[in-house]
Amino acid sequence: MFLARKIGIDLGTCNSVVFAPPKGVILQEPSVVAVSIAENRILAVGKEAKEMLGRTPDTIIAKRPLKDGVIADYKTTEAMLRYFINKALEGFKYLVSCFQKIDLLLASSKEKDLGTFYIELFGYTEGDSAFYFGTLINAFEFFKNQFKPEDKVLIKKLFRRISEERNYKDLIKLIDNSK
Repeated sequence: MFLARKIGIDLGTCNSVVFAPPKGVILQEPSVVAVSIAENRILAVGKEAKEMLGRTPDTIIAKRPLKDGVIADYKTTEAMLRYFINKALEGFKYLVSCFQKIDLLLASSKEKDLGTFYIELFGYTEGDSAFYFGTLINAFEFFKNQFKPEDKVLIKKLFRRISEERNYKDLIKLIDNSK
């Protein structure tokens, strides 16, 4: 299956915004970078760096790499962009791992071996497995266009069955309300 991820970044002189369809604005942070002069490395970006503005020792500079809407410092802007992209994709990496679990559920059900899926999903889950399973259901909503129509129906039935077996009443409502 092919998963495409698009993001848009608006680099502003004061603030930068990261947009990801269909969710919308997922990140909005100040366009500020703190740099160590002695080590020539980035110390902080965004909110953390803005808090350092005017409060740093002589060996650290907190600066805005854009002036009047134009990139004034390419290296610093590159570091800032890298930070924003990595931060925006953190949630997507988790969604991809959920997508892989849903794919495992589908494969396990076709092989009539849900035990493998249960061990993979619940055997290594710390904390509340109902919460973890709920995030899988939400991930399915996000990725449902990646599945064949007959697989979508099967996945929803399996989600419902697992929720009933584990007595996750709130998740049953969530499954029933999904389109």
